[in-house]
Amino acid sequence: MKKMLTLLKNSFAVWGTVLLLCFAAVIYFNADVFGGNVFSAHVELADPLNYYEKNGTGYIINNTGLEIMVLDDHKYCYSIGGGMAEGGFYYARDVRCDDAGYIYVLDKLMNENGKNIDAERIVQFDAEGIFQGILYTKIHEDGSSVLQLYNLTVEDGTVSFVCTSPADSFDVCRISLDAPDEVKVQTYPYEHIYEIAWDFALDDAENVYISSKVGVIEKIDAQSGKKSVLFADTTKDAPYYSIPTSLEYASDGTLYFNDIGHRKIRKLYPDGKAETVVDIAEPIADPPEAFNENPIYSGLFVSEDLSVATIYSHNYFVETEDGEGEEIYEYKLLMKDADGRHTMNGSVFEKTQNLIVRDVVVTVLAALSIVILLILIVLIARMLVKANISGTVKLQIVIIFTAVCVVCISLSIVVTENNETYYDEIMNNLENIAFLMARDISEDDLAKINTPGDFMNESYQNISDSVLEVLNANINSERGIYCVIYKAQNDIVSAVYADDAMYGSAYPMPGSYEGSAEQWIYESGETLTAAAHSSAEGSFMLVLTPIFNEKDEVIGLMEIGTDLYSVSENTRNQVINAILLVITTVMVGVLLVSEIIVICANMRKRSLAADKSVPLDSGMIRPIVFLFFFVSNMPTAFLPVYSKSLWSESFPLPAEIAIALPVSAELFIAAITSLVFGFVVGKMGVKLTSILGAGLFALGNILCAFAPDLSMLLLGSAVTGLGDGMIILALNSYIAGYASEEQKNNGFVHYNAALLSGVNCGTVIGSAIAEKFGYATTYTAATAFALLIVVFCLICIRNHKHVVSKETAEAKPNVFQFLFKPNILRYFLLISVPYLICASFLNYFFPLFGEENALTPTQISMAFLLMGVISIYFGPGLTKVLSEKLGAKNSMLLATALYAMALVIFVIRPEISTCYIAVVLFAFADSFGFTAQSVYYATLPETEAIGEGPAMGINSGFESAASTVGPLVFGAALMLGNVGGITLIAAVYIGLAALFVLTSLRVKRKAAKGEK
Repeated sequence: MKKMLTLLKNSFAVWGTVLLLCFAAVIYFNADVFGGNVFSAHVELADPLNYYEKNGTGYIINNTGLEIMVLDDHKYCYSIGGGMAEGGFYYARDVRCDDAGYIYVLDKLMNENGKNIDAERIVQFDAEGIFQGILYTKIHEDGSSVLQLYNLTVEDGTVSFVCTSPADSFDVCRISLDAPDEVKVQTYPYEHIYEIAWDFALDDAENVYISSKVGVIEKIDAQSGKKSVLFADTTKDAPYYSIPTSLEYASDGTLYFNDIGHRKIRKLYPDGKAETVVDIAEPIADPPEAFNENPIYSGLFVSEDLSVATIYSHNYFVETEDGEGEEIYEYKLLMKDADGRHTMNGSVFEKTQNLIVRDVVVTVLAALSIVILLILIVLIARMLVKANISGTVKLQIVIIFTAVCVVCISLSIVVTENNETYYDEIMNNLENIAFLMARDISEDDLAKINTPGDFMNESYQNISDSVLEVLNANINSERGIYCVIYKAQNDIVSAVYADDAMYGSAYPMPGSYEGSAEQWIYESGETLTAAAHSSAEGSFMLVLTPIFNEKDEVIGLMEIGTDLYSVSENTRNQVINAILLVITTVMVGVLLVSEIIVICANMRKRSLAADKSVPLDSGMIRPIVFLFFFVSNMPTAFLPVYSKSLWSESFPLPAEIAIALPVSAELFIAAITSLVFGFVVGKMGVKLTSILGAGLFALGNILCAFAPDLSMLLLGSAVTGLGDGMIILALNSYIAGYASEEQKNNGFVHYNAALLSGVNCGTVIGSAIAEKFGYATTYTAATAFALLIVVFCLICIRNHKHVVSKETAEAKPNVFQFLFKPNILRYFLLISVPYLICASFLNYFFPLFGEENALTPTQISMAFLLMGVISIYFGPGLTKVLSEKLGAKNSMLLATALYAMALVIFVIRPEISTCYIAVVLFAFADSFGFTAQSVYYATLPETEAIGEGPAMGINSGFESAASTVGPLVFGAALMLGNVGGITLIAAVYIGLAALFVLTSLRVKRKAAKGEK
C-alpha cells in the first residue's frame, strides 16, 4: 500500500494531467450547467417566444430565440443554444418535431448590423439536441429584414413550409426527408403578400389560410385557387380592433388564432363563427380593470387533443427600499386542456432527476479540476525553478508576459473610454436622425393611419418612402438602424408604421398609455433616450422622439434605434482583434529574435570547433529550415487571390480550377524531385543538393514576382517546387545521417520548431508586405531571403562521411523492394500518409469553417501562431520525455491518438470552440509527433539498409504527395457536410491506426516465436 501511494505521488503530474483532461472534457460538454443557478432544482423562463409539444416532449423557444428549452412531462431536460451561423441555429422562430424525435428549427440568420436578415433556414437536430444539418436555406438577396418563411410543419416524413416573395406570390414548399435536396413547390399569386402576411396554416385538404396585417383571415381553396374571407373585424368604429396573428389548424377542423387586438385566443369554425378559447387576462388571478393593462398573448400552439398553449407577460409594480419602484415583467406559459382546465400557468420548471445528478457531478468535477490544476501549477513552478532554463527562453517568456500584461491593462483603460465615446456618438447620431425624420412626417398622412385596414394605404406608402430614403443611406444601413412610429389611441400606444413591416398599422403595445413614458413625451414634447432597452424582441439602443404638427402639438412618436447586441459584438470584436494583433506582433518578433539568437549561437559553436570539416550538432540546420519555410509561406495568405488576378479567359482551364494550380504544381514537383534526387543525394552530398535547391527556389520566386500571366506564375511555382524538393530532401538526409538516435531526435526537434516558426513569421510578414506594397514586392523580398539560404547552406552544412562496406552496398535493396517491405508499407499507408492528410483539417478546413463563422483573418492566423508556440516551447521537452519513457513508436501512436481525439471532439460538437480545442490537440501532437515519426522511420532496419538519401527522398515524396492530396480528400468528404465529412475521415483514420497496432502486435508475436 505504501509503495502504491509513493508511486501515485511520484507520478501525480502524469495521472493528474490525464484526470484534468478527462474532467475538462466532461465539463466542456456540460458547460450549460454553469449558465444559471447550479444548486437550484428549477429553471425559469426568460423572454420566451413560442411553445411546441409532441409525444409528451415540450419545446420552448426562450431567451428571445437564442435558446430552445426541452421539457419531458413539463420537467426541464436540456437546452439547445443558438447564436451560431454554422453547426446550429442563430435565432429560432419556430420549432417542430417528428415521430423519431428529430427536432426542426425555423431559424433566421442575422446580418452583423443586427437588423437585416442574411438568410432564413430550417435546421435539423437529433433527439438529443445534436446538430445534424441545414435542411433548407432561403437567402435574402437584398438583405431585407422582412420575414419570408412561415408555418413550419413536420408530418409523415415531410417537412413543409410557406415562402413569400416580393413578386406578389407565395409558395407552399414540401421536402421529403428521404430526398432532402428535392423541394416540391406550389405557387399561389397574392398581391402584397410579402409585406402583409402575419401567418399561414394548411388543413388536411391542403387549403391555405392566411392571417394578414389588414386584420382579416382568408382561405385559398387548394383546388380552385379561389380566395374567400373567413374572418374580418366588423367593429370599425370601436376603440379596439381584432388583429388575428398566429394561426393553428386544429384536429377538429377549426382554426385557432391569436387576436392581439382584443387580447384573446380564439377559434374559428368553418361557418365563420368565432369563439373565445382563452379570454382576456384569464390566467391572472387578479386581472386589472383597465383593458389596456391586460396582457397581450404571444405565440400559439394547439395539440392533437385540442390543448392550447400560449405565452403572456404579467407586469406588476414593486416598490423598492428607496421609496421608488420598478416595473417587473414576468413571462409565463399558459397551458389549457380541451375541457378548459389550466394544466400550466407559470414560468418555473423542475429539473429532471438525471439533470440534477448531472449538475452535482459536473460541479464536483469542476471543484476537483481546480484543485488538480493548482497542484499542477505548483509542480510546474517547482520544476521551472529547478530546471536549467536558458537565458534566451527566460527572456522570451518575460517579453511575452510583459507585452500581454501591458496590452491588456492599456486596452482595458483605453477601450472603456472609447466605448463611452462610441456609444455617445451612436446615441447622438440616432437623435439627429430621429429629429430629421420626424420633421419630414406629414401630419395628413399620419392622421390617415389608424386601423389595421390602413396598412399599405397611400399615406402609409408616403411615410415609408420618406423614412426609407434616410435609412437606406449607406452609413445607416450598415449600422442596422430601424424606425417605428407610434400613436396614442384610446389609452393604448399602437405601432402604426415599421420600416420592416413588422407591426402593421395598429399593433397594440403592452401596458397603459396613462403614466407611461410615451405620455410624458406627448405632454412635454421632449425626446427620451435609452442606452439599453430589453424586451422579448431583443436588446436595443433607441431614441423616442415626438412628431409635431404645424401647431407644435405632438401627434405621434418616432422610435429610432439599433440592435445593442450587434453594437456590443462589434466593440468586443474590435477589442479582441486589437489584442490579437499586438500578441501576434510580439510573438512574431520573439520568434524572429529567437532564430537570430540560435543562428548566432550556431555560428559561435562552428567558430570554436577544432575540426570545421565534420558535422557538429544537428541543430546547425535550424536557421536554414527557418529561412526556407519563412520564404515558402510568405505568399500563403494571398496566392489564390494573386492567381485569380492573373487568370484570363484565354487560359485553357476554368478559373475555379486554375487558381489552385500554382499550389498543386509546387507540391507535386516537390514530391517528384524528392523521389528522384533521393537516389543521387548520397553522391552529390547534402551540401551541394541544398545549395542547388536554394538557387532554384530563389529563381522560382523571382519568376513569380514578375509573372505577367497565370502561365508564368505556374512555371515559377514549378521551379520553386524543384527547389522545395531538393532542400527538404537535403535537410532530412542531413539529420538522418547521424548515427546517434539522440542526435536524430535533436535534429528533428529543431527542424519542426524552426518549421513552425518560419510558417508563422512568413505568413504574417508576407501578408503585411503584400497588403502594403503588393504581391510582386512580396515575391521579390522572398527572393532575397531565398538567396540568404544559399549563404547559410555554405556556412552551416558539412557532409557526413560514410564508410559503406562492399557487402552492404551490394545488399542495398532497390526502391521497389524497399517500398514493398511490410514495415515500410505499414508506416506510410497506415500512419504517415493518413496523419498528413488529417493535418489538412488545420490548413484547409479550419480557415473555411472559421470564415463561415465570421472569424477574422487575424483570429484564424492566431490559431496557427498558437501551434507554432506550442511546438517551439513544448516540443523539445515533450519529445525528450516521451522518447525516454515511450520510445519513438509509442510516441508516434500517442500523436496519432491525439489527432483522432481532435477529430472526434469536433464531430461531437461542431463549433468554433471545439475547432480551437482541435487546433491545440493537433499542435501538441505535432510538437513531438513529426519527430517521433521521423525517428521511427529513420531507425527501421529497411531504412538503414537503403541509406538515408533514398529513404529520406521517398519519405519527402510521400509527405508532399499526402499534403497535396489532403485538401482534395477533405473537399470530397465535406460534400457530405461538415459533420458527415469529418466523421468519415475520423472513422477511416482511426481504422487505419487500429490496423497498424494490430499488425504490429502480429509482427511482435511472430518475432517472439522466431518466425520470419
